[in-house]
Formats: sequence, C-alpha cells, structure tokens
Amino acid sequence: MRRVWTLFWVVVFLWGLAAGASALAITLDGDLSDWGVNTSSFGENDNNWDPGVPGVFVWQEDWVENDGYVEPGYGGQNYDVEAILATFDDENLYVAIATGFPLEGRNGWDAGDIAFDVGANGSWDYALVISNYVDGDNNRSATLGGFYRVTVWQDVYYDQHSISNPFRMASGTLIDTIDFAYKADDPDLPRYIIEAAIPLALFNEPFTSIKIHWTMECGNDYGEVVAHTPEPASILLAGAGLFAVSIFLRRRRREG
Repeated sequence: MRRVWTLFWVVVFLWGLAAGASALAITLDGDLSDWGVNTSSFGENDNNWDPGVPGVFVWQEDWVENDGYVEPGYGGQNYDVEAILATFDDENLYVAIATGFPLEGRNGWDAGDIAFDVGANGSWDYALVISNYVDGDNNRSATLGGFYRVTVWQDVYYDQHSISNPFRMASGTLIDTIDFAYKADDPDLPRYIIEAAIPLALFNEPFTSIKIHWTMECGNDYGEVVAHTPEPASILLAGAGLFAVSIFLRRRRREG
C-alpha cells in the first residue's frame, strides 16, 4: 500500500510541475499585478520586475547611470527600456513591456514595433504595430494593433546603436488585428506599461522558443527576452509519470 501512495504523490508532483508552466490569468489593462509584479513602490532605478512565477520569462535592465546612460545611448529614464515579460497559455503569447518612452514618441523620435523572432535565430519574422506616430504626428499608414509577417525591417537611426535593431516594420503582410493595452504607470515618473496577447494561431509555424524585442527610433535603449513554450516540459513530465506507472504495474503483475 505504501508503494501505491508513493507512486500517487510522485505522479501528482510531476503533474503539478507541468501545470505550473502557465498559471497566470492575464488581463490587458496596463497593470502588472496579474503577472505578480507590484509597481506601486518602484522608483527610477533598480526595480525587480521578476515575479518568480514558473512559466514567466523576464528580461530586466532597470538602471540609469548618473550621466543618463542607458546603453547603448543616453537619455535617462525618458529612454529607458526597463523590462520585458512573456508567458503563454493554451491560446496566447502574452507580452508586457515597461519603459520610460511613450508610444506617441519623444523629441521627434518614434516608438518601435514589437518584434518577434520565431526560433530565436535572428530572423525577426513578425511585428506588432503599437504606435502609428511618425515624427510626432499620428500619420503612419500601418494598422494600429496589426500583427504582420514582416518583409523588410527599418533599423534604428544611429549606426552606433545597431545592437538595438530592428526598430520598426518597413513592409509586411497584415495577418490580423489584435487588442493591446497602454497605460502610464506612475504620475510622477515617466513609465509606461504595454501589454499584448498574440493568439498562437497567428504564427504560421510551430515553435518551441521565440525572442521578443522592442526599442525606439534612436535606439538609445532596447530590450529582448526569449520565451519557451511550456509543451515540451509538460510532455516530458507527463511521460515520466506514465513511465513510473507502467513500471509499477509491471512489477505488480509479476508479484501477483
């Protein structure tokens, strides 16, 4: 009987690990509390954007030097890309970006599109258009909220900031239009939260990893996170549980 209970709890433990890969219910509202991040006490520097939740992938570089350096350029909090978070559920890829740069642009510089690199191999296959501002005017011809298969990317303005590429889609094919959220996070500090949910069905290819990137036209700062789909780990864990069950049943038959 002890063996039965031991096996039961092993299988339950493995199932729990697999289920924990996507434990969040994300609402697109520009509030990261549903990601497990409380920004109410965040200042300009050294904030921890990692909720420590299984299945949430986090890139963060929330630091501005005294001279305003944010790497690879300057501009202080106004140009700081602080964090990018990503997670999955059965239907969507969720992305959240925290930045001091507004989507309407600043000082004649424009906000970029969110770029997606399926397989994280440098291909930069898709773009989500989250701003239609060009040089301070809302007159870009792309579809706001449009999810595009990209043909040509536009690079950042400064060659010395090329590490921040790509900046914005130059041409591509519209696949669908989706909702996204954009909200000022702090009335006393330039910080904005961008949230989007991209249906997995819009990616015209299966993948196990994807790189997500965002920057602004000058390329003063940028962020990238690589997210991994939960299925491979879940299948492995479930397989391990089934293997344990099969071994147990085989032994029981031999003993019987």
